[in-house]
Amino acid sequence: MVQIIWLKSAKNDKRNYDYISTDSKKYAKRQVQKIQSPTEILKFNIEIGRVVPKLSDPSVRGIFERNYRIIYRIINQLTIYTIFIQHSEGQFPRG
Repeated sequence: MVQIIWLKSAKNDKRNYDYISTDSKKYAKRQVQKIQSPTEILKFNIEIGRVVPKLSDPSVRGIFERNYRIIYRIINQLTIYTIFIQHSEGQFPRG
């Protein structure tokens, strides 16, 4: 089975979304779970995400969950690195 490794950058992004609702911890936790849940499908089809157009690198892809894009890199057929999470209104990180 494919191993999905959340890099520190993506873990930090996930934690940042905890602030989504300062009034409701329950809502914030649910939102973080929603952001993370689409990655489970990668265990069965690692190439399901769309290639990130700005990079034109077939190993860097993105999947969407509502307003969020989860960017991941295919390392090999058994390993994926989740690189970062981006809100759809955000800019693609440089570097």
